[in-house]
Amino acid sequence: MMKRSIHTSSQRGVTLIELAAAMTITAAIVVGLAGGVISIVGYYQDDWVRQEIRRYALTSMDMISDYIEDATHGTWSRAMDTGFDLVTLSYNKSTKGNLIQGDRDEGFYYGPNLMIDFMTFPKTGQYRMTGQRIVELHHFQCRPRKDIEGIKGSSTSAMRLVNRSVWDITIGFSMTTIKQDYTEVVEYLTFHSQVFAPRM
Repeated sequence: MMKRSIHTSSQRGVTLIELAAAMTITAAIVVGLAGGVISIVGYYQDDWVRQEIRRYALTSMDMISDYIEDATHGTWSRAMDTGFDLVTLSYNKSTKGNLIQGDRDEGFYYGPNLMIDFMTFPKTGQYRMTGQRIVELHHFQCRPRKDIEGIKGSSTSAMRLVNRSVWDITIGFSMTTIKQDYTEVVEYLTFHSQVFAPRM
């Protein structure tokens, strides 16, 4: 008579509860990784736009400085509509003054023309085409040190000359980023320089 052997296995299948738990954990990991990737990409894109703003600002600063250095006379006033400074520069007594002014959406003008014709204002460009980032000229101040609030006059002729001939230039930009949840984050970038106008 043959003996029949019966084998019982201690292995069991995966229950629905365990499967659901594994899927939940996996989904949480995937969502976390996706969020991290989105944050990294967003930071890279923000930094790309910041660098373009910086290039435009420094180029504008250099050109404005050159115009002031060569001028024999300069005056400034404040535009009522924008609050930006308006700078009028003359290069000799017989020439009409040239006006430097800022526009929120187009950048700087020298006379009737855009001051920089070889570089576009950073309102447009990569990572700004669909309106996810809005760049504007936020602030422009350009005036002699003697007219800067908080700088006291000096009794010495040397300091009076410095305060009259040294001009302070401050340019500010705003970058508004529209997040995926449609919230807005505004960042301000400010650039400052001084220029000596020996002929004024």
